[in-house]
Amino acid sequence: MKKLLLLLSINLLTFKLIACVCEPTSITQQFLTADFVAIADITETFNNEEGKYFYKVNLNIDLQYKGDKSINSINVGGYSGLDKNIYSSCEIKLISGSKWLIFGYKNKDGNLTTGMCSVYRAEKFYLDQLKALPMLEILKNQKELLKFNYPRFETGIEYNVPKTYVTGKISDYMLVSIKLDSNAKISNINFLTSDNPIAKQRVEKTIKKFNFKAFLDKHKISYSNGYLYVVELYPYTSMVEPDLKLYK
Repeated sequence: MKKLLLLLSINLLTFKLIACVCEPTSITQQFLTADFVAIADITETFNNEEGKYFYKVNLNIDLQYKGDKSINSINVGGYSGLDKNIYSSCEIKLISGSKWLIFGYKNKDGNLTTGMCSVYRAEKFYLDQLKALPMLEILKNQKELLKFNYPRFETGIEYNVPKTYVTGKISDYMLVSIKLDSNAKISNINFLTSDNPIAKQRVEKTIKKFNFKAFLDKHKISYSNGYLYVVELYPYTSMVEPDLKLYK
């Protein structure tokens, strides 16, 4: 789930102003950590109950990628017409008739929730920008991913992957599945997208340098029965620079 960063909070006599921004998180990471992923139409929006921060919306599921198929509503963080003295960019109002890509997370009571940092307008322009639909289709078919718990933090591998210069039309993202044994050692690396062979070679070399054991231990994730992780990478560039050209 995209993390919410509090930028500003101002309390005056009659109203409260709160400003926030979401910390960027990949579609893949959100898929791994979410309990529910779907594109859905909002069919009805309810006001908050007195004293409650979350409000309920009813859903008509268009495409579902993860989670319970019987889900037809979700709780959304924010205020839906209850408190007129609160103005905040930390929340979002999902109105009836709109369509969203929603990542939902179960709270400690088992209720499904979402918020400003876990929803995207389900319009072609936005989904194309995110490369969301093709990635979600690939991830949806990786059934083994459902067996594991995932930390809400990315590995950081994506920041260390060298760029590979390519010409012609090629997808600019790469999805890589990494299988670990019971000692958190890499037992298999599988490229889930169609990729340039040199880019694959360089990415695999980078992945093999990463200390998955330290990462999983830090976030208290069990790997006693092995582990499966997927990373979303952007290893390509069309820039013609000597240090970014194809390596032999």
